[in-house]
Amino acid sequence: SIKNSLLHEKLIFINHNNPSEYILANHYLSGNVKKKYKEVKGQYEITFTKEFSDMVDGVKLFGICTTISRDITLKYVNQKIIVLLPKVKDPVSLAIEVMERSKEALKCA
Repeated sequence: SIKNSLLHEKLIFINHNNPSEYILANHYLSGNVKKKYKEVKGQYEITFTKEFSDMVDGVKLFGICTTISRDITLKYVNQKIIVLLPKVKDPVSLAIEVMERSKEALKCA
């Protein structure tokens, strides 16, 4: 079909906000592509400040995060800890739980 050909040639994309709609490639690939990719992937992230990251035991934080969800991953970029959250129904509650429990990973605790 024409629609499948356009999708295959990446001339149109499925609208991730409404899968029954399609978006022209020039519009879909414009703007904040990283943000759009995260929306499609469904991944949210928490970036801790450098100051907080310096006070946290990263290994301990990783252990805490994996008890919350095995799908949480951590990155360390530019002296900051970034927690990548999986796609869930209630990402806000998950983010709050990670932030609350991250206090347990403080080096002085």
